Amino acid sequence: MKYSYFYQQKKYHLLVFFLFIALMAIGQQFTDSFQYDRLSIANGEYWRIITCHFCHIGWKHLLLNLIGFIFIILFFFHIYPLVKWFYATIFCSVFIGLGFLILMPELDWYMGLSGLLHSFLVIGLVGEIKRGRKLYYVGLLVVLLKVVMEKYVGPSIYTRQFLEFTVIADAHVLGALSGLMFSFLSKVKK
Repeated sequence: MKYSYFYQQKKYHLLVFFLFIALMAIGQQFTDSFQYDRLSIANGEYWRIITCHFCHIGWKHLLLNLIGFIFIILFFFHIYPLVKWFYATIFCSVFIGLGFLILMPELDWYMGLSGLLHSFLVIGLVGEIKRGRKLYYVGLLVVLLKVVMEKYVGPSIYTRQFLEFTVIADAHVLGALSGLMFSFLSKVKK
């Protein structure tokens, strides 16, 4: 059985990981210009819809998101070519950002990768399901239940204590929805 992290394009793991680190390091330096800010977007700073995902509240927040991103790369990166992950990043970033604008008028600011991580996780799980791996339905169900629970109950007390700020659960919901939408529009490598 071929494990997902031993595929032929493994060399791209490192490249993509370092590109994301570079994007997020740049984002940390320009949080005022990159974060989702409703008023700034309304005044024409549309790039914030995408760039808000690459800046973080602090280094602890960044580290937690990088750990999640490593997980995505190791277990799901093989499912789609690199260019498709790029398209997924753009599509899901815009979906989440527009979701904030349209569905959450009370949200003034946001920053972080967790919405996109939920997109990538769902894309990976659905990709494995499309490849005939039915066990991944369980993983998809767990992720969807987690997102619903966070939306209506709130994040776990451990998450809140560790991060020391309010988690925007709607980013996870929008991320999972955008991941589902992208997945159903995409073909996987068999």
